[in-house]
Amino acid sequence: MLTDCYTLYLQTQNVHWNVTRPRFRELHLMFEEQYTELAAAVDEIAERIRSLDQVAPGT
Repeated sequence: MLTDCYTLYLQTQNVHWNVTRPRFRELHLMFEEQYTELAAAVDEIAERIRSLDQVAPGT
């Protein structure tokens, strides 16, 4: 789950960086909001893993 969420975070941020016109502003902001929420979810998942006394994977 952590890997999937982190992969989606990276993919969303990549689209955010590379979005082009005609709806640049609207899409740029939408993807920024999504990757910000995904970053928070990644952190929450990793912290939950640690609370179970496991090492959160980083590779």
